[in-house]
Amino acid sequence: MGIKVAFVTGPEENLGIKYLSAVLRGQGHKIRLFCDPQLFNDEILSIKPLSWVFDSKNRLVADLLNYEPDLIGFSVCTDFSSWAYDLAVKIKEKTNIPIIFGGIHPTSVPDEVMSLEAVDMACIGEGEYPLLELADSLSKGQVDCNIKNIWFRKDGRIIKNPVRQLVDINNLPFPDHELYCSRKNAYFRIGYHTSASRGCPYNCSYCCHSILKNLYGQANYYRIRNPINLIKELSIALERYRFKVVRFHDDVFPCDVQWLEEFADSYRKNVFVPFICYLHPELVNEDRIALLKKAGCSEIRLGIQTLNHKIRKEILNRHESNEVIEKSLDLIRGNGIKAVTENMLGLPKQNDSDIISMIHFYNKNRVTRSHYFWLRYYPGLGIQKHKDSSGLSFHKEKYGKVFTQGGDTYKDTNPKLITTLYILPFLPRWLVEFIINKKIWRFLPGFIPLWSLNLIANVTSNSSSDRIWRARTIRRYLFPVINVNK
Repeated sequence: MGIKVAFVTGPEENLGIKYLSAVLRGQGHKIRLFCDPQLFNDEILSIKPLSWVFDSKNRLVADLLNYEPDLIGFSVCTDFSSWAYDLAVKIKEKTNIPIIFGGIHPTSVPDEVMSLEAVDMACIGEGEYPLLELADSLSKGQVDCNIKNIWFRKDGRIIKNPVRQLVDINNLPFPDHELYCSRKNAYFRIGYHTSASRGCPYNCSYCCHSILKNLYGQANYYRIRNPINLIKELSIALERYRFKVVRFHDDVFPCDVQWLEEFADSYRKNVFVPFICYLHPELVNEDRIALLKKAGCSEIRLGIQTLNHKIRKEILNRHESNEVIEKSLDLIRGNGIKAVTENMLGLPKQNDSDIISMIHFYNKNRVTRSHYFWLRYYPGLGIQKHKDSSGLSFHKEKYGKVFTQGGDTYKDTNPKLITTLYILPFLPRWLVEFIINKKIWRFLPGFIPLWSLNLIANVTSNSSSDRIWRARTIRRYLFPVINVNK
């Protein structure tokens, strides 16, 4: 007989939870999702007075207790670890149901997470089969504290179990999309989110994959699904949900040419709805872009991060040249595919000249959308060595803002240049050059809240990703009753 598992999450779709649910359901366990809509306090929009008025944590806790789960799971990223811990405390005030934290934050700092009294267990690394073993042991009435990948609190001590081998992702069940697309969660039906791989072949100093590679080792860390397996998932989902766009969440979409040829033919034949994916600028060439175009790719997102080659190479461990970046954008746009870029501000040694160079670059190389994120010194990353000793600690405290709202380094970026970056898409090229060359940007307002700049950028964007975000966000705000914690 299976147990009842409650997953607690924020308003964004979590692919990891979908895989966990698929594995657990497949072995007879019951799953329910409890979403905190985080109105006026999400990744983009942060208005504290309104977030207090519309806070729904108490209702979520009440609904969760009515469900009477045997296990409560949180998938925790560092940006929202304070949110997760606060909610776990609220739950523990009402019940002693065991709580497990999984995700990149407990994987990065398991000792710190296990020092939090509301957390009974922490899952390190991949969680599908560790969580299944935990659920199976709970169904037998006794917790097995020897499960690999899980740390346990028992009799005042912490049991630190080792990690197991990485899973073969082709043997996993398809992610449980229904968990997010039930009648009560209807806003997640806009677009279909999945991935074609796990891991990443690169070693950027600011990315969590460097932590996971240290945990598991480099060998076989980057795993790609068989195209047959991937297309089967998408074909079944298309028949069930009739989605109109797919977003692949791979940090780097598989770019082996042979794999792409098989994928492009099968995707075009069996799915052929527009899709969004991420690429690294070094992987953009005519053959790969032609195959992606053939398959139906409508938007490619590139992590540019900075146009200062020295910072990119010496601090971020990125080795592509500006010429490679510019050529990759030309190839993408030249094939009628939308180009979306992601950039980091507040980097060590970054100055006004670097931001001005970025403005010149994007004024010359207009793209569908440029995102601007601020550096966060996430725990355990190589970029930590560049952190000011007065920087923030990640232990138990309320710290900084999420990377979309200023991160740890917003104060290090000239606010008037930030304004210039955000208004650039709305101005003709000649006017942007005039503003920069004549230093008129110095007279632009520097007091505009970042959330309002982000909101305007998202609302006016023609990016397919932003269109999905808009549709989901509008439904989330207008119809909060569709959340699973109704």
